[in-house]
Amino acid sequence: NLYVWRTHKVENVVEGDEKSNLYLSDRALAEILDHFLPKGSEKSNMIAHLINHGNEGGTAHARQWADEANMYKPRLQAYDRVGQRLDQVSFHHSYHELVRMGVENEVVSYAWRRPGTPGAQIVRAACCYIQNQVDPGAT
Repeated sequence: NLYVWRTHKVENVVEGDEKSNLYLSDRALAEILDHFLPKGSEKSNMIAHLINHGNEGGTAHARQWADEANMYKPRLQAYDRVGQRLDQVSFHHSYHELVRMGVENEVVSYAWRRPGTPGAQIVRAACCYIQNQVDPGAT
């Protein structure tokens, strides 16, 4: 006979959140932005941008990319197979995914792509905040 060993039911752990939105789940951030962003249709566009970024940042994929990017450090290849100097650094693909996410969500470029737009610097800062929750090393 095979015996199934049973222990206890684990109840004191956080439920697995395969997907969350890093903007929508941050009430303090939403309240601050509601107060400081200019009113009108541009505000709606700015909030939609942050919701999209928060949605991608809250995925299990993004958490996995962050874990792998920190687990597999950049690798320096100083020389090629015949001894010629290369000085080439290879990064794990997860690091590239994090950078892609930051670039596509305009983490560092949002305000500069919208010169003179009221609130653009606030949104840029909020994008940095969201991205840094995923991984601060790939902003």
